[in-house]
Amino acid sequence: MTDWKLRFDLSQGIFDTLIFNHDGQLLTFPDGIKICLGPERVGSSGFFDRVWWVYMDSKTGDIWIARSDKNYTRWEHRERLLFVPSGITNPSLAFDSACRYVVAVEFLPAGATQKEIWIYE
Repeated sequence: MTDWKLRFDLSQGIFDTLIFNHDGQLLTFPDGIKICLGPERVGSSGFFDRVWWVYMDSKTGDIWIARSDKNYTRWEHRERLLFVPSGITNPSLAFDSACRYVVAVEFLPAGATQKEIWIYE
């Protein structure tokens, strides 16, 4: 996986990687991108000045989390969170009041017809 860089200047209004959400009437990321702002280190209070990303490795099914550097030019830290059974989809990420991350995933157990939500803290 390669590091990312902003490919456009936000001040110029070029938003070719964003989509328009008609329900909320706003520009947003596509559903497949699960990012949020968070602290420099998990559990450290202060500003949420880093981009955090949660994603699922399509080959192994592992859930990974990545944190940007302070300049938002590369992923300076990646960590494998957990191995999950097949059927996991849509990982999402948030930070609680103690600046710890909470990851939620949808899971469809074998033989079930309704998905469950699994939470990892």
